[in-house]
Amino acid sequence: MQAHFIYLLESYCVLIVFVSVLIDQLGIPIPAVPVLIVAGSLAAHGKVSGVELLAAAVVATTGDLTPELVRAAGPGRPTA
Repeated sequence: MQAHFIYLLESYCVLIVFVSVLIDQLGIPIPAVPVLIVAGSLAAHGKVSGVELLAAAVVATTGDLTPELVRAAGPGRPTA
């Protein structure tokens, strides 16, 4: 059972990191830090690509920042 869990974690680690960070950025109270710690240890042992993990975390965070980036780049609206 444990070997199967570790195999699944190694296989889907990038997807798990992406979903975990995205859920955390959306404000749902599920912490991403434990997932990032486990993913980092897998990357340190060469089981998962650290570059892919970093890209997944950045893309998930960027999805949360998209409205702010569009608002900053768009035409200015007067604020009250």
